[in-house]
Amino acid sequence: MFTPLRKNFSNSFIYLYSLIAFILMSLIVILFPLELSSYRNSDAWAPFWNLITETGGFSAGIILLLILILILVRHFKISYRKISDLNYFLSIVFLIFVFSMGFSQFYLKDYFKKPRPYQLYFVGKGILINKGEQFFSMPGKEKSKFLDDITRKNPELINEIYLPVLNNWIYNSGFSFPSGHAQTSFYFAVIFSYVFFKIFKKEKKYLTLFPLIWAILVSLSRVILGFHYPADIAAGALAGMTTGLIAISLPVSIKIFRE
Repeated sequence: MFTPLRKNFSNSFIYLYSLIAFILMSLIVILFPLELSSYRNSDAWAPFWNLITETGGFSAGIILLLILILILVRHFKISYRKISDLNYFLSIVFLIFVFSMGFSQFYLKDYFKKPRPYQLYFVGKGILINKGEQFFSMPGKEKSKFLDDITRKNPELINEIYLPVLNNWIYNSGFSFPSGHAQTSFYFAVIFSYVFFKIFKKEKKYLTLFPLIWAILVSLSRVILGFHYPADIAAGALAGMTTGLIAISLPVSIKIFRE
């Protein structure tokens, strides 16, 4: 089912680049105190990190898939010879994304029930009383509504928080482990790095690294803005990287770029 590394030179580079990106991200969050470090109105980097984090969600993943389709259609110029393989490849990418994310978001998060850092920040602020017991027992949508109502009624408790970050906190009200954004970003980073390595000429091979740099930034943003702990993004990134490497190792993924 899988092509050995020695038979697929480009895959070995993507495996290596992906592993380096994962290790680098893990070292950064282990060595530096990033948790809840840039969420305030007074933090100059808060808008940047909030913008970065917006690019790593499930909806962003769908947009990335559409961009991937456009890139490949343009590259192959809608070659009839490639249409069947292209459809198969893109279907595999989509299905792996949806099923892996669904498993993480609807099973693992509810299984571990790990609070997010910002939720414990709200407990400390007195926004969530009784250690948040009532809040953590609520379904996801009720949590968002509850946070929206209570922060509107107590603006003095949250006036230091950068408003787009606060809105993201309210919207991302589920549990913390694992990080869906880290999973999405590393999954698509592996896919795009593989595609870039295949379609770009030698002098542009450096572009292969850009998706992985983006994935590192998205993952770090989740810790910096208080959505996740380091272990959450490490687990999410590992899951995304693994499923991405599986996707590019399938026979159809290799066949599609053969002349």
